[in-house]
Amino acid sequence: VMAEVRAYFQVAYKRVIDVAPLWIEKKFLRDIYRLSSHALIQKLKLGSSSKCAHYLADDPNVARTREEETARKSRLEAIRVELDRFG
Repeated sequence: VMAEVRAYFQVAYKRVIDVAPLWIEKKFLRDIYRLSSHALIQKLKLGSSSKCAHYLADDPNVARTREEETARKSRLEAIRVELDRFG
């Protein structure tokens, strides 16, 4: 009987040791997530549409480069079509 009790205790002890840190980590991370997401929304003022649009807006240089590259791509595709007709 003593051996069975000891074996049971060792198994139960290991389960508690394995589960306790996971439970603490889960609880800790959930609280950190809740606090940090709430703080970020407040600090960045993500409740307004204008602020969200501002954060998602492209850099003017990037937008200009994108327009130039799109126009260049269109010209190259038109040239390719013309070359395909000749040859």
